[in-house]
Amino acid sequence: MKYLADTHVFLWWMADPEQLSKAVTETLFRQPGEVAFSAVSGWEIAVKSSIGKLGGVPIDRLEEELSAQGWRGLSFTLRYLPTLASLPFHHHDPFDRALVAQAIDEDLTILTRDSKIARYDVRTRW
Repeated sequence: MKYLADTHVFLWWMADPEQLSKAVTETLFRQPGEVAFSAVSGWEIAVKSSIGKLGGVPIDRLEEELSAQGWRGLSFTLRYLPTLASLPFHHHDPFDRALVAQAIDEDLTILTRDSKIARYDVRTRW
């Protein structure tokens, strides 16, 4: 794995790919096997769907969709907690902070449009 997709990248890839930058789109087309989807993003999608912030996201088919795209699932384990706890509060969204910790520990580039994530010591691509 080389890349970690932010939650919005997956959502746009599935529903509105025109929202994605050319660089991200090329990465997803040319290197799908090197793109990871974090369990944290799955959790974020489930939470936001349950409170009505996301409509039409196929929660029950999420794993199938990821597999069909060639993306790899990435579990969030306790080993990321020291990095997560040490992060400065550039971003207050717990989902995004967890993705940053994973990317740092796994040496991944985050595919994201979120400028707050870029404030961390982590590679990003947009």
